[in-house]
Parts: sequence; C-alpha cells; structure tokens
Amino acid sequence: MTVRLLETNPRPAVRYKFSRVFKVAVIFLVIAGVGIMSILISFWYFHVHRGFGGTLAQVIPVPAAIVDGHVVWYSEVVRNAGALEAEAGLTSDEAMHRGLWLAERYEVTRAIGSTLGVTANTDRLVYDTAVEQALLTSAKYQGEARSRIERLQAKLTQGVQFKDLATQYSEGASASVGGDLGYVDPADLPPDLSSVAAVMLPGTVSTITETRTSFWLMQCLDVIAPSDSPIAGGESSTRVWLRVIEIKKDLLGPIIDRAMLTANIKEFGR
Repeated sequence: MTVRLLETNPRPAVRYKFSRVFKVAVIFLVIAGVGIMSILISFWYFHVHRGFGGTLAQVIPVPAAIVDGHVVWYSEVVRNAGALEAEAGLTSDEAMHRGLWLAERYEVTRAIGSTLGVTANTDRLVYDTAVEQALLTSAKYQGEARSRIERLQAKLTQGVQFKDLATQYSEGASASVGGDLGYVDPADLPPDLSSVAAVMLPGTVSTITETRTSFWLMQCLDVIAPSDSPIAGGESSTRVWLRVIEIKKDLLGPIIDRAMLTANIKEFGR
C-alpha cells in the first residue's frame, strides 16, 4: 500500500502576513504624508502655527530655515509663535514671522556661544546671560572697544585735553559736560572705579580701568579730605573731583544684530 504525504504549502500564510504588514506600512506612510503636508501648508504657505499642523510639528521634524548650515525646526517656531500670540497679542501671521525671526536669532546666538565655550541651555534667558557674560570678557569681541580707549589714552600723552576728548569721544552720560562728574565719594562709584579713584591725586589720569560693561579713563582735578570740607559739620569721607571718559563694550544684542546681517539664512515658505 502506498501512502501519500499531504503537501503543505506555507506560502499563502506568508503572503497574507506580508500583505497585512504592507497595508499597515502604506496606511502609516499616508498618515505621515498627510501630516507633513499639513505642516508644510500651514507653515510654508499660510503661516499658521495652531491646529493640526502645529501639533504634528512637535513630533515630526520639518525644517523652517537653515542658518549658516544649521537647521531651524518648525517645532521651535511654533513654540515661539504661540508664546508671542498669547503675550504680545500678535496675529497668527505676525506671530509666525516673529517666531521664525527669534528662532533664527537664537541659532546665531548659539553659534556665537559655541565659539566662546558656553554650554547650551534650554532656558534661553539663562543661556543669553551666559553668552553675554562671556562676550564681555572676550578679547575677540571687545577688542575694538579696547582699541578705542587705548587710542584716546595715546592722545592724552600727546597733549590733547582730557575735557575735549571726553566731549568728543566719551559714550557716557557726562560727555556733554566734558566728562565732569563733579565731587564724588569714591565709594559711590562701581567697585572697579572706586578703588582707583580713592587713591588718585589732583592732576593725575588713571590707567585704563575695566568694568563689566565699559572701559574707563579718569582724571582727578581735586581732592577734598573730610577735614577740609566747606560744608558745616564736615564730610564723613574724602571726595574727589573727577572727569571720566567711558567707552562701552559691545553687548550681546548689537553683536547678534550684526551677525544676523551677515548670516547665510535660507527660509522655506512664501
């Protein structure tokens, strides 16, 4: 007696399984495609950051712009626009434009921060403060301000009057009166200036003094000791008659403004 084994063919089951996977993949790709198109249409054409497109932008990476080779993502623009619309009362279109500009500006700030060795921080206020602090002590970024005060110091050694230089070049509030502060208590000055002014003698000019935000030259015109004060009852401390020249350091805002003008920025959209 001959026994025939029943033939088994697993192929239909495999094909069925593959067919299901293929269908799921197609459905996923369609949904993803619709989502991406919604984002692209919302941002690139209508500049709308709310609704379906804005929600999907938080999970689907879509580029909004490229700044010097670095991508600015639509998700960041959406967050900026939402905050601006709520806080500043901007329209959706205005909020999107402003949100994109802020995202591009932050990318430029990050580029500057990286050259200064500042560690990235998700808190923008903290990060901006850290970058600015690094800028204020950076020879690279403050070199021009330092050079300007050194040129003025050289003019003083050539015989140019301190008052004339202060009137023409000082960036402080006293420039209009030749840098004249009148009689001041050194203790009322910023600490870096106070320690210098306290030991100055009439007719002397200080070396270049650096504070957090400026470079300074000071000229002492007179010193009144407490016992010499003409005020009844005398003064409790020495008072110094000063003229000053102040050259301000470059702050973060103006540096970023200049960097934005030269940055290679490519925006996607209308």
